[in-house]
Amino acid sequence: PEGANGVTTRRGLPLRIIPGSSSTFLYLSEERPNSACVPDKDQGQYWDCKDFSIPSPADNCDSHWNKYPSGLGGLHKGASSPGHIRYIADQYLLKHIGATSSSEVVQQVRARWATKDIRFLFGSRDTLHCSVGACSSDCQHMLTGKNRLQRGLNFMRHLEREFPGSPPVWGIFNYGHHHVAAFSSPYFISWVFPFDNRKYKVTDRVVIDTGAWKGDFVNRFYAVWECIDICESTPGCNSFSYYPLLGQCFLKDKCVDSSSPIVSPDSGAYQYQTYWKDCSQGGVDELLPAPLPPSTAQCTPVDEDPYASGDFVKCCGDLVHTFGLWTDNKWHFLCKLAPH
Repeated sequence: PEGANGVTTRRGLPLRIIPGSSSTFLYLSEERPNSACVPDKDQGQYWDCKDFSIPSPADNCDSHWNKYPSGLGGLHKGASSPGHIRYIADQYLLKHIGATSSSEVVQQVRARWATKDIRFLFGSRDTLHCSVGACSSDCQHMLTGKNRLQRGLNFMRHLEREFPGSPPVWGIFNYGHHHVAAFSSPYFISWVFPFDNRKYKVTDRVVIDTGAWKGDFVNRFYAVWECIDICESTPGCNSFSYYPLLGQCFLKDKCVDSSSPIVSPDSGAYQYQTYWKDCSQGGVDELLPAPLPPSTAQCTPVDEDPYASGDFVKCCGDLVHTFGLWTDNKWHFLCKLAPH
């Protein structure tokens, strides 16, 4: 099986597993979060409940709470008939790790889990109640949380209990259940595409005072490291606002530090982040070439499509291009004021 030694594939390639805002989790013991840990009301991204126990007979889902795929129960040779999901899992475990009894399954799976490089991503607004179809509403899964974020945070506490001294690695991005937001988050980028970034730090949300404009790059998707390179080569750029969903960077002269206030989670700019470098270390302007002269190309005014002519025509001033309407089987863009 892939990752048999915990860190590589069978061919020796590095292996890292990154689940994103999962609907369900496979618990590695019979314990589940207590009822106080699974309130119907969303508790947000700082939810931290550590009370776990084996469910009582009144709450154990007719003794199915720990059956696979919600737990490791019912996984041993001969426990299920062909065609059942547990039978398929049984055959896999029997083939690859030789486990034939329930105790062997638990022991082997826990031991192998501990060797894996697994990192979790959760959306800060992935809080739609599972009863409306946002995630599995089966009894055994509802015991672990009422929405995806709550389930994920409860599972992190479960892993802390199961593997003391080896806390799970996880991160939260500022969006709901959205794959682009997950894949463009600082966590995913640094985990999958590591790059040498010892100079720039990032805020959870954009700072309130972003400073003066030094240029924007919005004509395509820019990865974070591209924005860093651009800021480094732009005289006077000390930070930049980044919109991860579209890969847009807005260069700023603002010297930001760890005490700079950021917008509230309810702000229209909550999806933006600020990347900043320590201005006390001095600038590099004297080492950079002179800036290019400003473009003489016509710009696109507010509420008009920058692609109307067939080529991209930069939005005027501080305007940025955003999604407009879906017509003629394609997206049309509009130049709008940036919400930051």
